Amino acid sequence: MLKKLTLYVALGAATLCLQLGFDLPCAELLFAKHWSGSPLYIDCLIGIGLGTALVVISRFASRRYEWTRRLDTEFRTILGPLSSRDIFMLALMSSVTEELFFRGFLQPQIGLEASALIFGLAHFPYRKHLIPWTIAAIGVGWLFGWIFEARHCLFAPIIAHFVVNYFNLHYILRPRAESRQSQSTLSNSASLSPKYGRAWRSEDAPKRSQDRV
Repeated sequence: MLKKLTLYVALGAATLCLQLGFDLPCAELLFAKHWSGSPLYIDCLIGIGLGTALVVISRFASRRYEWTRRLDTEFRTILGPLSSRDIFMLALMSSVTEELFFRGFLQPQIGLEASALIFGLAHFPYRKHLIPWTIAAIGVGWLFGWIFEARHCLFAPIIAHFVVNYFNLHYILRPRAESRQSQSTLSNSASLSPKYGRAWRSEDAPKRSQDRV
């Protein structure tokens, strides 16, 4: 977990260094030049609505397509067990730093389509059957970038990104039915073992006494 957070901290620091290196105001990472000063709560509502819609779509896909179930399995293996606090921090750091870099810094330099493509390639899987995840990431990157261009504010993409990551991580890392069943079996066995132990000792006690005689 610490390594993942360190990676996102490094990405955020690199983004700030690049912005300053190009002699650009750091504020333009969040607010584009043509930002009109519109109320930020509108961007927050857009981000929440968009993120919720993407979560619903991902739930539908996980029930319909095999590659999404394989992706869930891969993430469970890679991430392992995480607490709710860990999931919150991971979702927060990934959404803020990735949006600052790909949308706030990169998109104004190379354009919407190119930055969305690079965003998708950054999610390139190491297994061929998960390539649809990369294609989906390109689409989501384009959508977030389009909203940034339309609103000239990065709040909506950041919030949408956070909602998707937070709820999808909770869904992927949730206890599975089979694991709950195995845990229940183990707990039942543990609770029954003392009983069996007492029964065994009481039954074998006469034999032991005979052996001593």
